[in-house]
Amino acid sequence: LGVPPEKEGVIDKPLVLSKRPKMEKPQEMYMRVSANYTTSKGTKAITEYSLLETFGGILSLIELRPLTGLRHQLRAHLTDILQCPVVGDHKYTPHRVYSAEVISALGLLRKQVPKISMHLHASELTLPGMKIDGSD
Repeated sequence: LGVPPEKEGVIDKPLVLSKRPKMEKPQEMYMRVSANYTTSKGTKAITEYSLLETFGGILSLIELRPLTGLRHQLRAHLTDILQCPVVGDHKYTPHRVYSAEVISALGLLRKQVPKISMHLHASELTLPGMKIDGSD
């Protein structure tokens, strides 16, 4: 959701494990950009991004290249830094209210919004050091 402020860039902001605010689901843990990212708090997380296409100025197709591999790194960087949460990411954007404009752009009815699911869409996945066929 949304359009990033720059067409491309590098997000180099550490992440910390955090508890969800009590008004939501306090037992659920999630990653957030460290509020104190100028110090050594948090775990290093770096993501390169490129804006590929926008749709009506309200939705974007963004290529993401994680240079580190933290749990939920891409979701946290998109939400906290670019202010462009993933459509259907109810864990990281439960407070997000989809505007009528976004719902229309997605071709949905308001009652369908809670049923939007998130899926990985990738033209290529590279996992350095992974053995796929059992060879060295």
